[in-house]
Amino acid sequence: MDELPEKPASFEKMIDFARSISEGIPFVRVDFYDVEGKPQFSEMTLHPCFGFMPFNPKEWNRYVGEMLSLKGMSASRRGGKCRTA
Repeated sequence: MDELPEKPASFEKMIDFARSISEGIPFVRVDFYDVEGKPQFSEMTLHPCFGFMPFNPKEWNRYVGEMLSLKGMSASRRGGKCRTA
């Protein structure tokens, strides 16, 4: 396929919403559908390939991991234990 598909009618709104709901999250993909010209939220993905994508070469695992800073995030947002009632 040589040509890219056209941007959805609600593309700019999707970008604005994605920026807003991902604020404070260091790495996330936010997915939307365009339904009759309106953005419809689909999902947020916090890691690609279910977290099972191997790095090749292996040393890139550490290289990429060192670029991600979780400073300032609470334990519950880092995937640590959450307090329950």
